[in-house]
Amino acid sequence: MGKFRRLPLIDSLRGFAMVIMAIYHFCFDLNTFAVIHQNFNYDFSWLTFRAIIMSLFTGLAGVGFYLGHAKFSSRSFSKRLYKLIACASLISIVTYFMYPRSWVFFGIIHFMVIASLLGPLLVRIPKFCLPLGIFLIALPNYFTHEIFRGSFLISSGLSPVKPNTEDFAPLCPWLGVVLIGVFIGYVIENKNWKVLFKESKALSFLGHHSLVFYMTHQLVLFPLAWLVSILVK
Repeated sequence: MGKFRRLPLIDSLRGFAMVIMAIYHFCFDLNTFAVIHQNFNYDFSWLTFRAIIMSLFTGLAGVGFYLGHAKFSSRSFSKRLYKLIACASLISIVTYFMYPRSWVFFGIIHFMVIASLLGPLLVRIPKFCLPLGIFLIALPNYFTHEIFRGSFLISSGLSPVKPNTEDFAPLCPWLGVVLIGVFIGYVIENKNWKVLFKESKALSFLGHHSLVFYMTHQLVLFPLAWLVSILVK
């Protein structure tokens, strides 16, 4: 059984990920309204920024999967899974109308649906998660195939061509980061790391309500970016 119920530092890190994600999205919105002119798909700095955000999201998800498995409840699991599915569907519908040529069909929330389904299985093999995670992270650098370009197989991350979409979180490499997170959770649970009990209350609050924040922050940022575009023109 797990020694820890919740680790404040994990929630604070998740909250920090929310903050930097909001900064990224606000800059993206400013770019949409031509306030700034950046290439978010090819510029190394923006790609690195996004990779850091995604690594925090997926890695902390893996940590949470392991630390929470001792108190696993099929009812709470199903409830959260249904919420993720509903949110992923809403994102796809909204982006289809906003960006019909690049709508989101497999973004970070869609990915989290798959990761959540795999979570109960992954926590059973924590010691194998580190090497398997490294393998999945490295795999797209050494193997791609045209067969993965079609249909939803492109979500594997093994297509030689990246799809035209506003948000893309393929299984490779991001499932590998989740696996490493599971391994880190395993290490945390078997170590007396008191530093993990330090927290930022504000960031921890965001970490507790990360899904709500993710689904609502653009309702504020997008109009704000539009207002900025009016003011500077």
